[in-house]
Amino acid sequence: MSFEVAMKALLADADRWGATADELTTAADAAAALTVPAQSFSFAGGDAAAAYEELRSFVQHYLSDGATKATGASTALTHVHQVYASADENAQSALHSKWQAL
Repeated sequence: MSFEVAMKALLADADRWGATADELTTAADAAAALTVPAQSFSFAGGDAAAAYEELRSFVQHYLSDGATKATGASTALTHVHQVYASADENAQSALHSKWQAL
């Protein structure tokens, strides 16, 4: 794999992780909106309402944590791309200062 292809792949992966984070955030927001008043479970008793809320809250936090981690992966890949790009530019500049093609 050439350097240019690898650099493009790094950015593509960063974009993929960013899109994943966006989807997880959307899902977490949807889970947050699924609260149900305890009285809606009056037919099943208070335990059912508590169990529902515990599960809803768990799913919301799980999705939110996934979004945070996916954002971190995207940020890390973007940073790696920037470091490699900077190193490549520095290497090209150093080579150019020592040798120039005729």
